[in-house]
Amino acid sequence: MSDPGGMLAGMAETSVPFRVRIPIRVSDLDPQLHVTGAAYQQFADHARFACVTEAGVSVPDLLAAGVGPVNLELNVRYLRELRANDTVEVDCRWEWGQGKTYRVEHTLTGTTVRWPRRWRM
Repeated sequence: MSDPGGMLAGMAETSVPFRVRIPIRVSDLDPQLHVTGAAYQQFADHARFACVTEAGVSVPDLLAAGVGPVNLELNVRYLRELRANDTVEVDCRWEWGQGKTYRVEHTLTGTTVRWPRRWRM
């Protein structure tokens, strides 16, 4: 990935993924109290933003340098439902490609239910 000024130096591949917990909001739900498909993507977006911020990367500096994320592909595999009153834990695993490309894999796990629920993005 092109890295103007070394701004992404804190974003190295690691064997331990970054994790963040996000409470499910009413606005994340459909009429059946399931989390909407759009909310899953927003959880992943939130986790990536939190990850780069915690790594010390300035998102405003990246944008000022003309560097920013663009989703070229999004794949979601739903393994179980996520519902109202759950909290979701989202992790980020970064894989750096050639040139300007990279891949981020997320696993979303419901944390306030009686059994683990997992999704992969």
